[in-house]
Amino acid sequence: MRSIPFVRQHPLRWSGIAIIGIAVLAAAFAASAPTPSSAATSGVTITDDSFSAKSFGPNPVTINAGDSVTWTNNGPTTHTVTSDSGSAMSFDSGKLAAGGTFTEAFPTAGTFTYHCTIHPSMTGSVIVQAAAATSPAAGSAPPTTAPPTAPTAPAAATPAAAATHGAASTPAAAAAGALPSTGSAPSGGNNRLWLIAAIVLGTAGVTVTLASFRRKLR
Repeated sequence: MRSIPFVRQHPLRWSGIAIIGIAVLAAAFAASAPTPSSAATSGVTITDDSFSAKSFGPNPVTINAGDSVTWTNNGPTTHTVTSDSGSAMSFDSGKLAAGGTFTEAFPTAGTFTYHCTIHPSMTGSVIVQAAAATSPAAGSAPPTTAPPTAPTAPAAATPAAAATHGAASTPAAAAAGALPSTGSAPSGGNNRLWLIAAIVLGTAGVTVTLASFRRKLR
């Protein structure tokens, strides 16, 4: 492959073009990649309050599906956070000494009960809500529906209108009507054009630069 004199004289410039093309391609892919949603974490405090359901607070704790709960032992006594037998989800913190923490994620909706194996009278529950559907903003007026209008009789076609209609039905007119209007391209079209341009630019720059370097090495 022969390179033009301009390329032989300015190999670094073509290297820069190749780098820019690759950078544009990487940026386009990064922009099109979906951003994962972040899950929330709720906290539950463990205390030695009469070793009952009050020892977990808040109790119950309510979260959304996919969120997590972190239990923190703020009492001087060792406790556990253990799911009840037969629960749809099994988890066990093991022994939590004073200041110890335990975190568990809850991916599915439901109510999950638990207890302290050292003090069985200490019980608690986690209520996991399903993802809520998008609702209209509070205070917004409900959409109004216009009353149906009475149908009107079609007007009789005049000879001139009939002639005009017939002209519009010709194959040429039908083909023209089938063409997409300006600006009707899908929103992803521009992204695809940027990707194609970046690929072509980067490939051309790398190819020409390598050819120039090979000629210098000969």
